[in-house]
Amino acid sequence: MEKTESADVVIVGAGVIGCSIAYHLAKEGVPVLILERGRVGQEASWASAGILTHGRPASTHPYERLATLSRNLFEPLVKELIELSGVDPEYRPSGGVHIFLDEEGVERAKNYYRGSVMTGLEVEFLEPADLFELEPALNREARAAIRFPGDASIRPPRLVRALSLASQRLGTRILEHSPVVGMEVRSGRVTAILTPEERIQGGSFVLATGAWSGLVGDRVGVDLPVYSSKGEIVLLESLPGKLGQIVNNDGHYLVPRSDGKLLVGATEEAVGFDKTSTVHGVLELLEWAFHVAPGLSDATFVTSWAGLRPAVRRGGPYLGRLKDFQNLYVATAHNSNGMLLSPASGLLMSQLLTNRPTSLTLEPFAAPFEAD
Repeated sequence: MEKTESADVVIVGAGVIGCSIAYHLAKEGVPVLILERGRVGQEASWASAGILTHGRPASTHPYERLATLSRNLFEPLVKELIELSGVDPEYRPSGGVHIFLDEEGVERAKNYYRGSVMTGLEVEFLEPADLFELEPALNREARAAIRFPGDASIRPPRLVRALSLASQRLGTRILEHSPVVGMEVRSGRVTAILTPEERIQGGSFVLATGAWSGLVGDRVGVDLPVYSSKGEIVLLESLPGKLGQIVNNDGHYLVPRSDGKLLVGATEEAVGFDKTSTVHGVLELLEWAFHVAPGLSDATFVTSWAGLRPAVRRGGPYLGRLKDFQNLYVATAHNSNGMLLSPASGLLMSQLLTNRPTSLTLEPFAAPFEAD
């Protein structure tokens, strides 16, 4: 017999976005139930590198305002989560550098620096000698670098675990291995979401389903133009302190951890839902890493993995209520920035769901969709 569950707010998806929404709602005393097709935080959230980039406080662009808000929320959030959950997400305010390896890059670096200053960003222009004093392991051919003191990193699996435990200690319930197979709608209002074993009733429903948003949308009669973007990452082990900061170049990055591990990422390709770690992807990342940082040549290979980002052709993330429904909301399409945007996404969605004024307008993040 089909079981029936209920909650004031039902969230589909227990990644970092879904768990962040649940945490902020639970802090307000709202009964929340999370449905997860697999296990908590085991998809894009688990595979993420956890880079928390700088905010641009003077920018008026909606995305930059969202990112700045989220970045400013991180440190107090981490302190709350450690106290409530007992899990340390390992927030590491290391700073980061974007390096330019050729003479043509020097002018790009100067333009990048000037543009960053204009948007209120804390930034430093580094000549080669300053760069190599700061990070001796980097390629001596580097011609310039931009340093972002405000960059930081987080351990994504630990952050999701902390959010989920803190939420549960505040009353949230989580049902794992509960994929959505359908939805009941009456007069523009969702009355229940169906899983293979349960009928889940609720006052409001939130789709926080990441790369699977398009598939879940199809099952509930909503067209969400979100597709899966595969990203591979390599994990190395080096001497602690060999590299102190996050390093960016040509779309790839190095993320040092305090335990001596080093993340090298990431590839990007649309291959459906294939999460295979490939020889081609690993070689691409290793060749780039040792070109950018020859001083890491004594590092040892630990492992590699791949994750599926929730990507869109333009715009994103999608945050808000779907216009043809009275009580169906969406929080998805964060692409590779789910970790960075998770505190603000959780806060804004919780404000919306509890009829409070939102800290930022959500109009720029409305989701295009069609209802059956």
